[in-house]
Amino acid sequence: MSFSGKWLLPRLAWIGIWRNKETYIPYIGAGIFSVFLYFVFLLISNNDIMYTLPRASYVMVLMLLGSWLLAVILILFFLYTNRFLMKRRAKELGLYSILGLEKKHIGILLFIETGIIYTIALLGGVVWGLVFSKLIFLILLNMARIPLDTSFQFSIKALVSTLLFFAAAYGFNLMVNLYQVMRSKPGSLFQDGKKGEKETKHPILTTIVGIALLLGGYSLSLTSQLDGTIFSDFFLAIFFVIFGTHCFFRSGLGFLLKVLKKRETFYYKKNNYVTLAGMSYRTKKSASSLSNLCIFSTMVIITLLCTISLAFGMKDILLYRFPYDVEMNFLAEKIENREGIIKEGERIAEQNNVSVSKETDYFYTRIKVERKGNTFLNIGEDANTWEKEGLYEVRLLTEEEFQRVEEKGAVLKEGEIFTFSDGKSMKASSLKLADTNYIVKEEFETFPFVEKREKAVFGEHYFIVVKDREEIEKLLQYYGQGEEIFNMRMCVTGGEEEKQKFAEQMESYGAKKEGMISGWNGAEQRLEILSMNGGLIFLGIFLGIAFLIFLLIIMYYKQITEGYDDRENFMIMEKVGMTDEDVKGTIKRQVQLVFYLPLFLAFCHTAIALPMIHALFGAISLFQEKLVFFCGLGSMGFFFILYAAAYRKTAKVYYKIVKHS
Repeated sequence: MSFSGKWLLPRLAWIGIWRNKETYIPYIGAGIFSVFLYFVFLLISNNDIMYTLPRASYVMVLMLLGSWLLAVILILFFLYTNRFLMKRRAKELGLYSILGLEKKHIGILLFIETGIIYTIALLGGVVWGLVFSKLIFLILLNMARIPLDTSFQFSIKALVSTLLFFAAAYGFNLMVNLYQVMRSKPGSLFQDGKKGEKETKHPILTTIVGIALLLGGYSLSLTSQLDGTIFSDFFLAIFFVIFGTHCFFRSGLGFLLKVLKKRETFYYKKNNYVTLAGMSYRTKKSASSLSNLCIFSTMVIITLLCTISLAFGMKDILLYRFPYDVEMNFLAEKIENREGIIKEGERIAEQNNVSVSKETDYFYTRIKVERKGNTFLNIGEDANTWEKEGLYEVRLLTEEEFQRVEEKGAVLKEGEIFTFSDGKSMKASSLKLADTNYIVKEEFETFPFVEKREKAVFGEHYFIVVKDREEIEKLLQYYGQGEEIFNMRMCVTGGEEEKQKFAEQMESYGAKKEGMISGWNGAEQRLEILSMNGGLIFLGIFLGIAFLIFLLIIMYYKQITEGYDDRENFMIMEKVGMTDEDVKGTIKRQVQLVFYLPLFLAFCHTAIALPMIHALFGAISLFQEKLVFFCGLGSMGFFFILYAAAYRKTAKVYYKIVKHS
């Protein structure tokens, strides 16, 4: 076939996009948003100024992880939307082929269309990125508690990376489309738009596998504990649930409908008959859409839940991790006068216009042991390592040192001890230390020197109060290791800047003092946590928005698909004698069932995921189970309102298409 004008194919490409604007405009809009988000993430990640800012390392890592996660999600999203677009264009491309357009010309047509869409998406996304990147950068710095008096630099590397990434994404979709066109016969393209998804060869087996995967993922979530396997279990549970959801919608739902059809008393009723038949057709035709709706809904809810929980739980995390502004440990043999250290702390506080609100100090002897039940074993050569599982630090105090604060008087008899664990309580009536079975006179739930962290599973310490120094010397001789430590902690009140200066000067004072072993600048550490968690909240907000936008696009495309399919079904049902009211009611029930079923399953996924989410929060010292539960409940309620509003809005497009019948 010869062409009289060189602009024919570009003109056909533009006409094709314009005539299908109801499908292409959302696709181009999603492309612009994707480019904008990815470009901004790379601009921040590649900003050299971030390497010079205090506490920016956490944010840099989070932004890089966010850009990688976003890249994976974008690739999957573009593959899905491209598949939908090709189905909508299949009939038109088939017509071009029958009218004499060769496959190579259709290939050029698709290349031009892809180029137009890529150019619009790239220009729009980059322009919006340049306009709003500095604002987003400042929001990030503010949330991460990083100084705002800094400049934002443009990065050529970020621009080039964005160009190449989206060129690869759109290019891959083009290759898929060309392959589909080249291997299709002209007449078959007419039917491609009406084809549903291929049924699995073994639906019963796929259903069983799907149920097994979902139960496996649910089991991992419900039995998860905060230990060394929590993160691997988390990703494994995600894998199980995602693939289990796909199997459920590909085969499981269809299998359930077939079972209902076999119940004649239920099936052969007017409403049930039409509804089940329609549901079978819809689920068979768009299983991927339903599973994607479910998965993206779950992602939005969980992202929202985690972001809100982290924001409201920030204060508790800070108090739990670093309740004191300063903590210092010295070798006891180097400390001549504990009062001198305390007075120096008070002097530095007064110098920085802050006042000491809380101070604790005590001498203790620490040893490393292996605990088996109620027995603390000698670890011998392992005394210099913490790599062996089951090793704990025991802090031994004399009754005299304990009474200095508690003032309970002489209460311990020979062979008796007091115990306290800053993690889980030991709940033992006796403990075997060395060759002696000590009777636990009382296990304290509170202790004057440290806070109880019952839900923590890392870094537990056991505190044991013995009668006198002679008992400690006997234990040191048996275990063959140990050292006496002086610990001092201070908390001050005042302005944040003054507290920071106080903590820095105390840190400097301790570093110069002989016998200093370790110390914590709690004020600085709290800022580090605020920076990291602020970055997490920022990431959660923007990824949550991205997930929601992609969900809305999937929902919109699903409504269009349902609309064009039901336009023909509407006419057929009217011809077989159903009233207009019956037809509309039946289709409405089917559409609502199809759209709300993924939401129901997403709620199930979220509810089952709550125990694992709570366990994961424990890794950053957020142990408020009620907070996570109510944030989850609120997130599901809020998302239900959004989902229902989006359904009603997109349903208008559906009814507009159907009414054209």
